[in-house]
Amino acid sequence: MKRNWKGVVALLLCALLLAQLPLSAAALTVSITPVVYIADMADIDLYENPQSLNPELVFSRNSSDFRNVCLRMLTALLLSSDRGAASALPEITAGVNTIFAPIACSAKGLSKNPAVGVLKYDKSLAQYPGDAINTPVVNAITKALASEVDKNHFYVFLYDWRLAPTDNAVMLQAYIDRVKTECGASKVSLIGAGYGGVIANAYLCNYREHAAESVHACAMLNSPLLGNALIGDLMKGKLVKKAGDNNSIVSNFETITGEERGKALLRYVNDDPSNFLYSLTQSLLGSDLGGQILGALAKQLLLEILRSEGSMDKLAKTYNNFVLLAGDAVYAQGLKDYIRTMPGLWALIPEEDFADAVAFLFGDEIVDYDFAQRLVATRNVVKKTAETLKLAQADGVRMYVVANYARQILPCTVSIDDLSDGIESTKYASAGAITLDCDKTWPVKNNCMNASHSHRSPDNVIEANNCALPENTWFIKGLKHLDFQYATTAEFIAWMITSSAQRNVWETSDYPQFMTYSKSRKVILPYSDNGGTSPGDYILGDTDMDGAVTPADARTVLRYSVQLETPTRIMRIVADVDGDGEIMPADARLVLRYSVGLIATFPAEGE
Repeated sequence: MKRNWKGVVALLLCALLLAQLPLSAAALTVSITPVVYIADMADIDLYENPQSLNPELVFSRNSSDFRNVCLRMLTALLLSSDRGAASALPEITAGVNTIFAPIACSAKGLSKNPAVGVLKYDKSLAQYPGDAINTPVVNAITKALASEVDKNHFYVFLYDWRLAPTDNAVMLQAYIDRVKTECGASKVSLIGAGYGGVIANAYLCNYREHAAESVHACAMLNSPLLGNALIGDLMKGKLVKKAGDNNSIVSNFETITGEERGKALLRYVNDDPSNFLYSLTQSLLGSDLGGQILGALAKQLLLEILRSEGSMDKLAKTYNNFVLLAGDAVYAQGLKDYIRTMPGLWALIPEEDFADAVAFLFGDEIVDYDFAQRLVATRNVVKKTAETLKLAQADGVRMYVVANYARQILPCTVSIDDLSDGIESTKYASAGAITLDCDKTWPVKNNCMNASHSHRSPDNVIEANNCALPENTWFIKGLKHLDFQYATTAEFIAWMITSSAQRNVWETSDYPQFMTYSKSRKVILPYSDNGGTSPGDYILGDTDMDGAVTPADARTVLRYSVQLETPTRIMRIVADVDGDGEIMPADARLVLRYSVGLIATFPAEGE
């Protein structure tokens, strides 16, 4: 009897052990949530027969052909200051036709040439190691995600930006399903870069149930969710409006003189002179080693010329004169027909500009029914943005919005004073923040409607309480449009989308609502509450934050380097005094030498 009882117990124990084996194996399986990166329109080229073995490039803002056309147009514009505005018209209109004719849309809002489209990347990024989709931003993000999401689970979605976002949302939905199937995943995370966030917004709006079931997190980076001021001005013909003299521009109640535009242009160049002049010098001198060396010298020479007294004013007045005297002819000779039939551009028109754009571009003409339906659907997405983001969050999607600011917007329209990242107006990219024009501040800093905390920026130029998601919207001062190619910016994105719970702006001192970009260090840091400028209150090497670099700080850096202590994100930046991205004993040595006066600066402090 005892022997039988023991046998039964033994069998039960064996059964329990066997039952645990598959559970243990399952526990060892790591579930990876794939990431779908929705690229910005600026990174998407258009091809004829894109799926063939030899697709022909028909549009790329990074191509030498595109730069050469722009260079010829700029040269004609500059020469018109002496020859008269009409002299530049043939070259300008020819340039517009060269750029837009191959990618023109029909009256229905579809490509005139049905063979023109985009390359498709249906497999993960790991399958395309040398392709153009491996942009600096994509590379930085994949590196930051590497510990949780490898390149076999990272996908890049490209789309035809000429088409309506609602049409592209249909394709995004199918793409998400394909990624889920290929990875065996229940959900994906979305990163919408620039215009990619507009596509994500259309998808969340029109396919709410699908998104609730299929999307873990969605981050929208510098996305024109409520429109783009520059495109809005272009589409309603408000590059300029004729005033009493040729050097003035009137927009409603405000006059913009040539001198004012010149100052704005100088600010734009000073924000990033290398980027501003890169295309020009590369077009002239080529991109080989010799061209790069000569280009560096040419850029510096051109920069000095542009910064010389009166140069920007003259350039701005020339631009004003041309648009005032010949702008209507440019629209009439092709530009108007090209831009009005691209539904993708209509998604960039702010709601307050929509009626003016329709009146300017169509007047009394009868709009094609199919095109009108696309416009209505597109406008509906923009109008419902705040509701869409809130509903997605309520459905369990971790929602994040990031907007940059404090860079001069491209001063080619009447919106020269918009607070922006250089391209996108911060008020639109943040989905509703109240922003002040450049160089202006509110006299008093007030709390938001939630009296327990404030959503006002330390420099007193942004009120974020009016955002669609005030607790989940971040602002980075000084970082230009989509310049997320640096380690700390990519780590910030990874911190958001990999979280199992919804992140918010109060969660950690590492990533408060307002941050600032240090150009010399290429890092983002919390914006100091005292309204100071980059890099806030943080001093290189000062790990205890007592305001001085001492031998005690060197000891802490050394402990970081040998992993006896774990630094916070901010301390990783503070302790990396040689700027190589790692904390090593060499950093501790530099801190010690600095603390006793043997060196006056750290290597990381250089440009």
